[in-house]
Amino acid sequence: MKKLTKEEKKLLREKRRTQSKSIISEFKRFVLRGNVVDMAVGVIVATAFTKIITALTDKVIMPLLNWIIYLIWGNKDFTTIKTILRKEVLDGEDVVTSEIAIEWGTFISAIINFVLIALVIFVIVKILNYLKDKFMVLQDKVHKEIVKIENKKTGVIEEKEVVVEEEVKKEPTTNELLQEIIGLLKDKEGK
Repeated sequence: MKKLTKEEKKLLREKRRTQSKSIISEFKRFVLRGNVVDMAVGVIVATAFTKIITALTDKVIMPLLNWIIYLIWGNKDFTTIKTILRKEVLDGEDVVTSEIAIEWGTFISAIINFVLIALVIFVIVKILNYLKDKFMVLQDKVHKEIVKIENKKTGVIEEKEVVVEEEVKKEPTTNELLQEIIGLLKDKEGK
């Protein structure tokens, strides 16, 4: 192994320092980009939202289902509904072989959670799309134009960007349409 001179060691340290600075600055650019921040906010909101839906399912919907099952089948808890494939074998108090069962109630509970989360997300996306469409309509009504304006003091013609709001065509009311039809019928009878 070759021994490095003081000059080579200094150059190597400087190179490592600049590499670490560039990695840190690159990481800052990555983290501060809008996409990463938006994604982080989305994950945090989704986690909190999942807890809300799980609480709704476990504390509101499942007790209602348990009550309905109680009325139909007697004393049963919905989440304990299962099909036993192999019973538990006991030797005194010790378990020799454990129970093997398909837990339908837990599975159905997870499906209900999924459906509720999907439904709420669907509604939120529909609302956001509706608001986005409304914003796009408003944005179409307002646009920018470049207008040439003459400076009265200097006589120089300058170009300025001006926001122009288009007139929104107002839909005629039913009464206005009826009056127009009556007017056309009167004109036709008069000829």
